[in-house]
Amino acid sequence: MVLLLTLACGPFRTTPNDGTDPTLHAVLVNGGGEPSANFDSHLEHLKETHVALQSRGFRPQNIDVFDSDGGYPEPDQTFTWGDVDGEWGLVGTDYEYLTMGLPLRDSMWEVGRRPATREALSHWRSREHLTDDDVLLFWVTDHGTEQGLSLWYEDLLHDDLPQLLDTPAREVVVMNQCYAGGFSDVLEGDQCGLFAVPGDRMSFGCYPMLDERTGHAFAYVEALKHASTLEEAHGYVSLWDDAPDVPMLSSDVLLARHIDDEQLQRLLSERSVTRLNQLEAVHLLTQRFELPVVETVGDLKAAIERDRLAMEDAEYALGAWFEVLATANGLLTDDLVWPDVDALPPDEALRVASAAVKDHAGPRWGVIQRLKARVEQAQEAYMARSMREAVRQRQLVMTRRVATQGLPHQVNDRLEQLKSCETETLGAPPAPAALDPQKVRWRDHEVQPPEGLPYSWEGVEAVLNR
Repeated sequence: MVLLLTLACGPFRTTPNDGTDPTLHAVLVNGGGEPSANFDSHLEHLKETHVALQSRGFRPQNIDVFDSDGGYPEPDQTFTWGDVDGEWGLVGTDYEYLTMGLPLRDSMWEVGRRPATREALSHWRSREHLTDDDVLLFWVTDHGTEQGLSLWYEDLLHDDLPQLLDTPAREVVVMNQCYAGGFSDVLEGDQCGLFAVPGDRMSFGCYPMLDERTGHAFAYVEALKHASTLEEAHGYVSLWDDAPDVPMLSSDVLLARHIDDEQLQRLLSERSVTRLNQLEAVHLLTQRFELPVVETVGDLKAAIERDRLAMEDAEYALGAWFEVLATANGLLTDDLVWPDVDALPPDEALRVASAAVKDHAGPRWGVIQRLKARVEQAQEAYMARSMREAVRQRQLVMTRRVATQGLPHQVNDRLEQLKSCETETLGAPPAPAALDPQKVRWRDHEVQPPEGLPYSWEGVEAVLNR
């Protein structure tokens, strides 16, 4: 899935009278992969970050954007036309493909863009004349894999990043894509970064319909308006990201590698931390997400494991109810004469086929709606339990941040180097941070999976009525 950004360290500087800082530079990247995967949210991330950076003192001419095909006048972006009445009746039928056929359009933005390709990024490197007085922010919203991230019809692998960031400037990276933390190991010197998730985890926040502002990228846009440093931004997104992400700074990745659970509990005890909720960050997360208080690292790890198992159970229930819905639709449309939709545009074909199913169902359409509600409840339960597990993981990340004594000399030196970078400012935020957490209301339904698949319409109704 998605995302990346960078901040840097440096001495205090005065800014010109216009409030901008000529030493601040940014590169914003959305690879997109290909048109069918280049979601509407990607461009919105770029636009909002572009505005937020200018509010911090970045000059527009110092913000370079690399986005999908670079603004070439050709469809390069997928979006959605919204929910179509009756489309749930196509699940499990030969016409289900119509629900997947999202339309394409040419992405539009008045800001100049270059293609998100290796060649274009390489040419940018050769043309820029950054010095050691400059700060470079490298930001990406994109899809990611365990090996790297997507550019436009190609990939940027972990080992490719050092060559790209081989400049005299001080550099900060913020990545929002799936498996983003995998890039942490290739940062060196006084480079540092903020990653939406560790290198073995998927992130959330890229979607073709902007009906909500969910995920690490949007949370980071808000952080740019308030947080003074990368470290503060990490605290902000950890508290306000409402998707199952686990934000980590470069220093968090280092600490996770060198502090085991037993050592962590010992270090906390040495600091007279008798319960984890004594730590402000842990307390705020407990409060906002209405979690039971955990006393020790062992309790926290046990909670993570319970939530992981609950998440797996919810995922199984979700898949099982989808299968029941698909089976019911197959039984319902077994004798349906499908309309010819081959010559219709995709959106019209979806509407015609969906209306045909609904009309054919007659009184039985109410059963399909009940099954749809059960699937939606299972989706909400899975997301809620995924979110709870992610927040517990965030608490573990935050706990490690206060227990850094006794590390090997070499590790401690690297930690201090990273923290120096992470506590530097990147321009000035337009407003101070306001971290008064509002409680999140979980939509955690108790959805039990059905016992086997029904093979008749009566069986479908029996499954619903259990």
